[in-house]
Amino acid sequence: FRLVIKRSSSIGFALLFTIIGAGASSLHWLTRPHIFTILFTTLWVIVLEDIFFGKSKRWWRLPLLMLFWVNFHGAFLIGGVLWLLYGAGMWWDRAAFDREDTPSSAAWRAYLLGGLSAAAATLLNPVGIRIWKTSIGFLSNRYLVSHTQEYLSPNFHQPNTWLFLFMIVLSILLTGAAAKRQRMTDLLAAGGWTAMALYSLRNLPIYVILAVPFLAKTAMDMFRSLPWKRWLERWEKWDSRWQRIEVNLKGFLLPGILFLGVWLALAGGAKLDLDGKGNTFREDVFPVQAATWLSQHPPAGRMFNYFPWGGYLLYRLWDRQLVFIDGQTDFYGEEMTRKYEQIITLQDGWEGVLDAYRVEWAILPADEPLSSALKAGGWIELYQ
Repeated sequence: FRLVIKRSSSIGFALLFTIIGAGASSLHWLTRPHIFTILFTTLWVIVLEDIFFGKSKRWWRLPLLMLFWVNFHGAFLIGGVLWLLYGAGMWWDRAAFDREDTPSSAAWRAYLLGGLSAAAATLLNPVGIRIWKTSIGFLSNRYLVSHTQEYLSPNFHQPNTWLFLFMIVLSILLTGAAAKRQRMTDLLAAGGWTAMALYSLRNLPIYVILAVPFLAKTAMDMFRSLPWKRWLERWEKWDSRWQRIEVNLKGFLLPGILFLGVWLALAGGAKLDLDGKGNTFREDVFPVQAATWLSQHPPAGRMFNYFPWGGYLLYRLWDRQLVFIDGQTDFYGEEMTRKYEQIITLQDGWEGVLDAYRVEWAILPADEPLSSALKAGGWIELYQ
């Protein structure tokens, strides 16, 4: 929100486009370490903008950010890609169009120094340079990526993707209708991540971070060029007044009050739901009652489990019971994931894989073909 205010010089447009972007990116708001990449990407873009537009002495913030980023999440590679895109965009603007707002020599030196030192900072992690192999290795593994839902393309037949679709259409319309030529940096970053978000839903929040400031600025420039002088004057007066309030409150007071109020309410036992049940798992999605039965009647031996239930069972049965597999396919690896697929799809030799892992019981959907195959092979049904 603060970055968009800076780019668009309008708190009204910043608020509008931030809300649109938040709605679009909420498809991938999951409480997992990748939320740190959303944070670090935002901060990274802010520092790059500062370096190229008058605050070149802040280059040291890039390696500092990368030191934390590489130790919080494997998508630190996004920082390197954005660094290259910003450099390419700025060079293009200077070489091809000789724009007046292109960076100074000092900015270029800061850009290079910050990027190279950030690359060195990626080595400051518990496994050193092997972190690169891990991150790149998973992304280059077509089998694992194609078997991980969040890496698949968004389905625009589902209503929860329509805000993302709206942003894409809006980008095309605003870019085509804008009277002023856009910065190549914006076009490369937003355009590149549009393609990546269309290819993989996981990239959607990064697309929003890059696209929203560009869209808000372009929309505000077009709005100011309209011939409605009277309405424009009213808008500018109202918007500037709101911006003065935001500056005086330092941009943090209201969010801080909101956070403190919610925290106090939760600490006092309040539940933020209407039915009074609190946070619950849907029984039509997860084996809630079966997990309760298993916690009361734990079978002996090793378990085989249905893949989509792995994370839930890990949550419910740890540490009394280990799962066979769950959604962390980047850690289980291709070989283990293929063995699961061999069993669940009843491919030749599936019984041998169960024997090799000394599996003695399984938890599966009742209508899964493997369930019928196990019962036909003499397995006993303990609970349904």
